[in-house]
Amino acid sequence: MAFWLSGFLPSWLGGFFLSAYTFPIMSIRPVDIVLVAIGGYGVNYVNHLLDHGDAHQARLVGAVDPFATNCPRLDDLKAHGVPIFDDLDAFYATRNADLAVISSPIHFHAPQAIAALEHGSHVLCEKPAAATMDEVQRMIHAADDAKRMLAIGYQWSYSPAILELKSHILAGRFGRPRVFRNLVGWPRLDRYYARANWAGRIQLPDGRCVFDSPANNATAHFLHNLLFLLGGEMHTAADIATVTAERYRAKPIENYDTAMFRIATHDGVMVYFYTSHSTHEQFGPQFELQFDDAIVRFTHGDESMTATFTNGTTHRYGLPDYKSDTKLWRCVDAVRTGEQVPCDIRTASAQTLCIDAAQRSRPIVDFPVALLRDDSRPPEGVLRYVEGLADVMHRCFEADALPSELGDVGWSRPAEPLRVG
Repeated sequence: MAFWLSGFLPSWLGGFFLSAYTFPIMSIRPVDIVLVAIGGYGVNYVNHLLDHGDAHQARLVGAVDPFATNCPRLDDLKAHGVPIFDDLDAFYATRNADLAVISSPIHFHAPQAIAALEHGSHVLCEKPAAATMDEVQRMIHAADDAKRMLAIGYQWSYSPAILELKSHILAGRFGRPRVFRNLVGWPRLDRYYARANWAGRIQLPDGRCVFDSPANNATAHFLHNLLFLLGGEMHTAADIATVTAERYRAKPIENYDTAMFRIATHDGVMVYFYTSHSTHEQFGPQFELQFDDAIVRFTHGDESMTATFTNGTTHRYGLPDYKSDTKLWRCVDAVRTGEQVPCDIRTASAQTLCIDAAQRSRPIVDFPVALLRDDSRPPEGVLRYVEGLADVMHRCFEADALPSELGDVGWSRPAEPLRVG
């Protein structure tokens, strides 16, 4: 049934139905998968593969994690006969996999993805693609040399609602895009940065770049989504000309915890991205996409993304965040069919390009001590936040401005636009 449907649907939508309605067909060889990192976010992949792998003809043949005891389903993995390895070399020494799923920390993405590609595996790597554009370029070359898929797990890019919206943008339904903007405040307590030695870091002591920040980790999805929707084809992202990045810090960390970006594309679209881990309250993601003939809006808690046209009519697209396993099954299907996934390493490189530019921007500005507040939230920990920051972020969002351009934000410092590409 799934294969019959896919022949009568657009390739991107047919792939969705192939994922959502595939029934076990015993004549199809299962896709063998090695899962790299089974703690943290990797637990989601463990759950998907153990609980629903049979339905998608996907078989977990190995797990790689030097700290496997942190996985809450370790006993289930062992009960299913899944061998555990300390590193990828140990796995590939005795086994192979059609698909490697990588959910390790940022600084491992490039070396692990490249190693898997060199052993002949396709790859699904969690976001972001990598820390630096140098790493991304090496990943692109490795994928090209291996003639294998290297997908990046920005799950909004695999959502049927986002893909439908993008198809309408490309078809010119809204007219020319003008301004895209996103606002998100996700407070993070002290334990968030204490959970790992790379959290909040620019570089590790051994020189490896991490560039961990809200724009490159927790809220990277939302930055990437703006750029993805501006791609000239279904599988591309925006062509970026300049990045202006104001970066601020309230936490006792190396990198920034608050970012305000203005991104200009070569097509003349302005992209604004506002994110922070140092607001007192949580809000967003909230985005607004302005076109000549319509505005598309979504705020967390809404039932749907909604396009409102200048003639007063509306169109609802559904939620941008679909089932978290959609990207996994889409990649499993792509291993079989060779179909291009919505977000591969080249697509995701636009987000890394922005982060790379931001890290080369003017020095990080520390918020004034007089504005810092510590909110004890037992037993979770302590939240350090900036008084009034949420208000400034909302004003910037409404004005399409950076904090230094509002004229009354004393702690702000302007940044110069950096040319990229």
